[in-house]
Amino acid sequence: MDDGGEGILIYPGATSPVPSARLEQIRDGIEDAEVLAVVRRRFGPARVRQILGSNGLFSADASGVKLACVVGCDLKGVQPLAWPRWSHDATTAGRIEEARLDALRVASS
Repeated sequence: MDDGGEGILIYPGATSPVPSARLEQIRDGIEDAEVLAVVRRRFGPARVRQILGSNGLFSADASGVKLACVVGCDLKGVQPLAWPRWSHDATTAGRIEEARLDALRVASS
């Protein structure tokens, strides 16, 4: 079955293998998780939630995660179940980068 190359993470290059964009994103995600783990250990989970929420990645702040639902909650969502809101549009990459920079600043302070 042809999967359109979705399983390919490394491509042949002229002199060495070339990582796919997907592999680069996986690596970035692992690095972000490590930086946020440092922030969590040094300053607690509230600081991680504040970083992610203040950059608009999730409906969260230092006090907790805000869930969106259809009925009976302040944050309205379209899912029949309660889920945090998260960024998933053209602004997401910039939001991730800002959260990464904020986390690095906090981790190095």
